[in-house]
Amino acid sequence: MNDTAQKIYRFMDTVEKLCYVERFTIMQNGAREHDSDHIMKLMFMILMVTPYLKNPGGGVDAQKMLEMALVHDLVEADAGDVPMFQQTDEVKAQKKARELETIQKYKTELPAPIGQKIYDLFMEFEAVDTIESKIVRAFDRFESNIQCLKENHGARYWQYAGHSIMKALRTKELNIGIDETIINELSEIQLKNAIKNIEYCKENGLIDKKIDL
Repeated sequence: MNDTAQKIYRFMDTVEKLCYVERFTIMQNGAREHDSDHIMKLMFMILMVTPYLKNPGGGVDAQKMLEMALVHDLVEADAGDVPMFQQTDEVKAQKKARELETIQKYKTELPAPIGQKIYDLFMEFEAVDTIESKIVRAFDRFESNIQCLKENHGARYWQYAGHSIMKALRTKELNIGIDETIINELSEIQLKNAIKNIEYCKENGLIDKKIDL
């Protein structure tokens, strides 16, 4: 039996685990979001936005961005997920160590050259030092925020991380320093929706903490 085929076949068990990893976010039907849901929506965002980027055919590798989005949370199949607002410095360090160990394990479990490719894509995403990784990182955050705002006008989200999220939206921290019209416009839509939702939550008693708008 071909060893390459065997390794690919076995690794599908790891991919399936992404369908079980629960995230903080709740979807509009009331179900808990899973990593696989987030990855699919992130890939669609990148697919839809790519044609509107500056010189997408020359300066940005569209296929790489989709591949990076596909694997960016792969390690959570075994390392698990930790919501951003729960990530203290110590938790972040532990999380990074687990993820590095996991992606190295995947590199050896998968056949060449795909094991190395997945490893390289993940490490590039983590480094955030290429235009592709910055765009995928930005939309990773955008997608998460969009979904959080859909659950009861974001009430649970604001209770946990209202101040830090509003600061990030106002300073365009989520844009990762990218100067792209489409990303700036999406950022503005995100900010307006956040303000609208917070005002709704305050008026209807859904949040009990002060959040500066």
